[in-house]
Amino acid sequence: MGKKRILIVEDEGTSRALLAAELQRAGYQVFQSKSGEEAFQVAKAVRPDLIISDIVMPGMDGNQLIKRVRQSEFGKNIPFIVLTAHANMQDYFELMDVEDFITKPFDPQDLVARVEKVFAKAKEDG
Repeated sequence: MGKKRILIVEDEGTSRALLAAELQRAGYQVFQSKSGEEAFQVAKAVRPDLIISDIVMPGMDGNQLIKRVRQSEFGKNIPFIVLTAHANMQDYFELMDVEDFITKPFDPQDLVARVEKVFAKAKEDG
């Protein structure tokens, strides 16, 4: 089937590069965006298997991106993992339509484990 495609949406360049490097090392095909607007266009073009998105970004924030992708024809079933600097936000993210969340700074092994967990669940759900 080929490599799973992951879109990383993060306005901070260093974090975006670190996330991309870890996921590429784990064998994923990675696409990167620095804004919600750009991410929506990339997602529309490449149809990623997963989107990992920061929430706090200028312009279209992560919440708006999630809503816009979920309302699109192409993105209804794309799973999301959100990035946050707030570890105590889990209850908030459970209210959103996301599969998981990762706190910043992130642990590389935890990142890959969470991504694999989302893909395993998606496979189980058919």
